[in-house]
Amino acid sequence: MEEAQSKRRKLDDKHSGAKTESRMESSDKQQLNVSDLENDDLSEHSNEEECCLALSDLDDLEDFDDGETHIDASDPLEAEYLTKYPKITKLINNASDSSQLMAVNFIRLLEKHQVDPFASYDLDVEEIVEDEEYIINQCNNLDDSQRRDLWDEYCRVQGEAEITNKVSNFIEYDTPELQFVSFLKSLNEFKFPKFYTDFNRQIKRKSKVDNDQRYDHLCGCTSQNVRQQIYNKWVQFYKLPVAEKSKALAGELGKYKNKTFDQVLELIKTKKLDLWEIYFLPEDEINELKGTVFS
Repeated sequence: MEEAQSKRRKLDDKHSGAKTESRMESSDKQQLNVSDLENDDLSEHSNEEECCLALSDLDDLEDFDDGETHIDASDPLEAEYLTKYPKITKLINNASDSSQLMAVNFIRLLEKHQVDPFASYDLDVEEIVEDEEYIINQCNNLDDSQRRDLWDEYCRVQGEAEITNKVSNFIEYDTPELQFVSFLKSLNEFKFPKFYTDFNRQIKRKSKVDNDQRYDHLCGCTSQNVRQQIYNKWVQFYKLPVAEKSKALAGELGKYKNKTFDQVLELIKTKKLDLWEIYFLPEDEINELKGTVFS
């Protein structure tokens, strides 16, 4: 009897222990679940913080100045120089308002001293540096490479103007068509394609890179047919050997007996004569024909 009761107590104790263990496991699981939830909340909060930081970084990127050049032409005088010397903004790597103004002031100094467009930077820049306006206008804050490039830009623009002025008393490109001829002649190192459509595409791209608005202006005042007609003649003439260019024109001019060269030019300007090739000649050769009477 006692043995049976002893076995029953052992079974009860075992069952009770199992329940206690089960409750402990359940409690542990609940604790784990609570811990997991807390970790999930922390993780979610952490993700929210990361997202906020990421958005903040994007805001910083949007506010960041990527170095794009902005031309401030609010000052009429500064705008005039940026138009006259189109490479200024390219020569100044960081074209801020102040550095751009310093570049303009440096070129104004060159104009003030009437620097010869064929002068040497190394030999003649000392005269500019000694001018009190050089310091007053903060030109000394430009580095030597920038000043040298600006000097070259000044010489390029002034040199072209000087050459043009030497022949302007006689040779006047005073019609849109003749201005287009003059534009073609100014493209010394340009490789002219055979067809005008190819030239039109290439020169527009080049003009955009060089910040040169001359061609856009010419397109606005001459028709495409006229430009194409002149260009086709220009390409044919351009490819001729130098010795044959004058001969080819002499044969054409011989048709206009008892007319002076000036009269022939006037006929071309008034569009009564389609002989643009005369203006294709170098200016010195055109000058030599002045006053000539064809017989």
